[in-house]
Amino acid sequence: MRGIVLAAGILAAGPAVLPAQAQMPAAATPSPVASDPYTIRDLKVDATAANPLAARDLAIADGQRKAFQELFRRLAGPNATPPKVGNTELERMIQGFEIDDERTSAVRYLATLTVTFRPAAVRQILLAAGAAFADAPSRPVLVLAVDATGNAPVLWEDSTAWANAWAVAPVGGHLMPIILPAGEIQDVSTVSTREAVEGTAAPLAALARHYNAGEVLVAQLLGTSGVRFNPANGVQVILSRHPVDSAALAPPETVSVPAKAGENLETLLGRAVAASLDKLDETLRQGPQALRGGVENRITATVPLRRLEDWLEIRRRLGLVSALPRADLLSLSRTEAEIALQFHGEPSAFQAALAQRQLLLSTGASGNWELRTGQ
Repeated sequence: MRGIVLAAGILAAGPAVLPAQAQMPAAATPSPVASDPYTIRDLKVDATAANPLAARDLAIADGQRKAFQELFRRLAGPNATPPKVGNTELERMIQGFEIDDERTSAVRYLATLTVTFRPAAVRQILLAAGAAFADAPSRPVLVLAVDATGNAPVLWEDSTAWANAWAVAPVGGHLMPIILPAGEIQDVSTVSTREAVEGTAAPLAALARHYNAGEVLVAQLLGTSGVRFNPANGVQVILSRHPVDSAALAPPETVSVPAKAGENLETLLGRAVAASLDKLDETLRQGPQALRGGVENRITATVPLRRLEDWLEIRRRLGLVSALPRADLLSLSRTEAEIALQFHGEPSAFQAALAQRQLLLSTGASGNWELRTGQ
């Protein structure tokens, strides 16, 4: 079976449910690509100055500032206004950049930039500015794309139009890192079509752990309500999220995508995938794990230990938590550590941020805070 590790979905073995004329040839298997929200790609720059070198410097400086503005809107939402930052702050945030398609004349410079930012430096500046924004989860979302446009839902199919739409989706502009299962025998035997549609927790969690994913997203493609599937009527996508480390499930969300005049199925489904990814980003920005500047708290927590390696692993994970600028070790023994955690946001939001790194913060039997590893 076809395996894709990218922003892609899958469909089940069984008869194809889209009309024969709507089927697309199997897409080539993409190489594994990680979605990096802190990299801005394909940024066009164009500047004019007294000479080519001056125009180049002007274009790159302008492009880097535009890249930061695009990054901010990616993290905070399309309608958010980025804070004003000085040149020194901007330089500190930028890790590096690449230039493609350079063209010059006597006074003009054109190129395409890829700018990569330092996540920690960006978070620090945004939090200091009092901004509210979301960060990417530590583990990707495993997407199961279910085609429910026919008489029965379809999963694990080698090739359908809905699977191909996810396979070729541009994911670089989104917060949620997503992956596709390979569709091997083990995957098929772990989660059935019915279990995916009904959201059966145990098999979905098992499949997510197999791919080291933080949750499973079941994306069901439907026709418009009450109408037999016809691409000309548009489509609906039901998004059901199933986190591995939490029993709390968010209610399914519906994304409706009307068709445009003269639009083919491939384009329509591509827009349906893009709308689904936008909805995921919006949910992340509004969720409890979102970071909000201007609010800072400090708590003391006990960390139960069985061996020294437990403490080393917890310390490593704490270093990955965006909302935690400082963690101080107060005491350490063979059985426990006591730490002071200085974090941004409310405790509930901080708990959600820790959970993204598989760290569980709760009140123990004594009423004091305890920090443990998840899995």
